Amino acid sequence: MLWTAVLLLIGSVLIAPVVEEAYFRGYLLPRMPVRLGRPAPVAHAVLFALYHVWTLWLTPTRILAILPLIYITLRTRSVLPAMVAHVVLNLIDVVVIIVFIIRPG
Repeated sequence: MLWTAVLLLIGSVLIAPVVEEAYFRGYLLPRMPVRLGRPAPVAHAVLFALYHVWTLWLTPTRILAILPLIYITLRTRSVLPAMVAHVVLNLIDVVVIIVFIIRPG
């Protein structure tokens, strides 16, 4: 179980959020069609949420959660705040999962 936890931490807390933020906020966001205008951040959030197809029931929550990161990225012109937030959120998820797996029962 220790190795599973370590791999989960590495994959879900370090690799996935950094890669996702680099692609979605670093690459895709600046290339969103200008003709979308003001709704572009919402369209971008929907794309990100739908990318997580294995958890479709979280789509509305993901859209609401990712919108502030999109606006922060646009405002600061940096993906770093979004990466940090994404890493922290995933870390919380993984810690909760690990606690529920290892707690005596």
